[in-house]
Formats: sequence, structure tokens, C-alpha cells
Amino acid sequence: MKRVLCGVLLATAAFAVPAQAAGPVLDDFVRVWNNQYGYGVGTSIPGQPLVGVWYDAIHHKTCVGISEMVPQCVSSNLG
Repeated sequence: MKRVLCGVLLATAAFAVPAQAAGPVLDDFVRVWNNQYGYGVGTSIPGQPLVGVWYDAIHHKTCVGISEMVPQCVSSNLG
């Protein structure tokens, strides 16, 4: 699962770099978070999530979500 997490993070980072370089118009399309509940990265267009991956530090699960489909999670202990 770590390979999947790294792959999705790298793919999403490819979107993040142009988004930040392009200015504030595209900044709303990429979200990166890191807090006491976990960390993750995701992309969206206004009103529609695209893809996201995150680690839930409370339940020790790594999850991947595509659009509005139910996210797929596996138990893990990355932290």
C-alpha cells in the first residue's frame, strides 16, 4: 500500500506544481493537509472531488478515493 500511496502522491504533486506556478486561479484544485488526524493530498474541481489519498492517524488506515465513489481503505501503521 505504501507504493500506491507514494504513486498517488507523486501523481498529485505533478498537478500541484503547475497549480501553484499558475497563480491563485488553480490553487483551489489541489489540497494538501497534515494535522493531528493524519495527512493527505487531493484534487478537485469546483463542486466535484477528483482523486485523493490520505492516512488516518486515529484509525491507522490508508485510503484512496476517486470522484464520489466510496473510498477504499486498508489497515496500516505508517506513523
